[in-house]
Amino acid sequence: MSNKINAENTIAKLLGQTSQEKLIRIVTDNENEAIGNFSKLKEVAYDINRRSSDFNAKWGNMFVTHDTNNQNIFLEVENRGVSYAFSNNGLTALCNAVGVPTTYVKRCMEASKADLACDNINTWIKTLPREKEMFLRTTDDRLYGLLSNKYTIFDDHEVLDAVEDILSPHHNYLVKNYYISPEILKMRIVSRDKININGEELSFGFDIKNSRVGRASCEIAIIIFRWICSNGMIFGGGKGFMYTKKHIAINREQFITEFVEMLDHAPDTVEYIKRSIETSQQTKLDSQSIQNLINKFKAENISRNACGRIEQMMDEKYNRTLWGMTQSITELAQEYNLETREKMEEFAGKILLAKAV
Repeated sequence: MSNKINAENTIAKLLGQTSQEKLIRIVTDNENEAIGNFSKLKEVAYDINRRSSDFNAKWGNMFVTHDTNNQNIFLEVENRGVSYAFSNNGLTALCNAVGVPTTYVKRCMEASKADLACDNINTWIKTLPREKEMFLRTTDDRLYGLLSNKYTIFDDHEVLDAVEDILSPHHNYLVKNYYISPEILKMRIVSRDKININGEELSFGFDIKNSRVGRASCEIAIIIFRWICSNGMIFGGGKGFMYTKKHIAINREQFITEFVEMLDHAPDTVEYIKRSIETSQQTKLDSQSIQNLINKFKAENISRNACGRIEQMMDEKYNRTLWGMTQSITELAQEYNLETREKMEEFAGKILLAKAV
């Protein structure tokens, strides 16, 4: 087991993954900023943009090579003069495009047989239309995105500029959690105004996500933030609760229009969620009801490890109500990576609205 973990860690480092993707919690509030803690996030986004380079390349001009240790692979593009290392997303995009399983390539890398992976990938690249152009996005000479020419750029720094223009005049929001890399932006912005619901201090806010390399759509979701332990619950799906747009024909004006519309509906949205929370606090769950909801959680393949801990958390810290279950799920979610945490928080929001209305 330890050898497998060491091999996986080695591959992660080769793909530029030096740390786990987890939301960073900010405990301070820089009240001098129109949006608290926002400037640091913008600095990082603009720095990534400065270190990045985009270009088009034809399949007929691309091939892969490996290093002298036969462990890492690189993308070569004729006349570029750079050997591009891969990120995990970049490697996955290439493998999907040519039809070679990413798991196979990673196993070759782990076994120091990168030459086999290269031979396989190059063979399949030769079957693709030579003149077809792809859009490549690199940062620090590492390939993060391999995209079609239909892809529309709406990068993280542009998203942040738009968010700043919309929320700054209110002087009432701050960033509580964030994660940003060349692959993904995720931030949680909450209102400084607190809503007290039967002793619970909560705030309304937004969960904003974007990817400059095709890993995710541009999304805004309504959240409720619990101050005492930073639990966040994501509400998505309905009009006024979520905006999502793939990077095809996306633009700043459209993003701003949708975001402003969500803000305009915010009082009604918050009132609706508030009533749902009040109902959930009074909704007692017996053992069978708890098990039924845990079975639904299992069915969505979110995290088997968390399943056995939800009921325990309810008993040890919260209570056997629907609200207690949602808070147990969202508190446990903080231990997991971006993707799993988001799924857990969305599941909590979904069962709260489904059961409490």
